Amino acid sequence: MATPLGLLPWQMLVAALPITFLAFVVEGWPAIEWTGQLVAIVVYQGVAASGIAIWGQMTILRAHPAISTSLALMAVPVVGLTSSALLVDETLTVGVVIGLVLVLGGVAVNRIADARTAGG
Repeated sequence: MATPLGLLPWQMLVAALPITFLAFVVEGWPAIEWTGQLVAIVVYQGVAASGIAIWGQMTILRAHPAISTSLALMAVPVVGLTSSALLVDETLTVGVVIGLVLVLGGVAVNRIADARTAGG
């Protein structure tokens, strides 16, 4: 029997092929200067960062209900946008801030409901 983690590379490959083809059709061949640094970045993103993120997600999914996990994972962009604003001075528009508040509100409502369900 296949596991989600075992099927993941195939899922990524099957998704990457048509998306890559479509990107070349729509955008054309990119002008990329392949350097050692760029190769290291691509390998890091593809193997290390993605691998650690997927491992973490699978670990959390094993320990918590799927709906709670998926809603909590919606907070990831909140952390990313907040970090970019704090660390690299990116500007967050009013619309983005409203979206962040709505996402956090949804996560909070879910966590409160989980706590009430678990408590009785």
